[in-house]
Amino acid sequence: MKIFESMIGAPLIARTYAKHSEFFRDFYAEAATEIVSRLEKGTVLDIGTGPAYLPIEITKRSKLSVIGIDVSKRMVLMAMQNVKREHLEDKIRIEEGDAHRLEFPDDHFDLVVSTASLHHWHDPTGVFDEIYRVLKPCGIALIADLRRDAPMEKVKELTKQMPFFCRFGNAS
Repeated sequence: MKIFESMIGAPLIARTYAKHSEFFRDFYAEAATEIVSRLEKGTVLDIGTGPAYLPIEITKRSKLSVIGIDVSKRMVLMAMQNVKREHLEDKIRIEEGDAHRLEFPDDHFDLVVSTASLHHWHDPTGVFDEIYRVLKPCGIALIADLRRDAPMEKVKELTKQMPFFCRFGNAS
């Protein structure tokens, strides 16, 4: 994300989220619905939380607690503002953090989720190792991302036909 920010700037990312907030809110509402259908209680880590739309939607639908991390200071600030605006500070914690070096103990989370950030990971295998490390035994990891060059009409068609996430790990 640091390289991405240095090329186009975090203000542009923030403006993009604001401009397309209805699309993103629908996107994250669908993701949250799937997440809460898989996990009734516990703690979720959202890697690349951005403006915290996903943690907000998860906690509105469940009793789960969520920690959202993002490498961008500006996105962390935006996320904190959004969480505060929704009065969800008791259920959501936002931190600056790097997916390549998760600062959490082993076997800590019941579920780890990441939406639309995998393409920013310079070492995806290392991040998957970190995700596995922080997941509790039998924890669930849900990762969703799209190619940058994917045509929007194909993306919309695909999202109507398939489950939101592809899982990995030892979840059943």
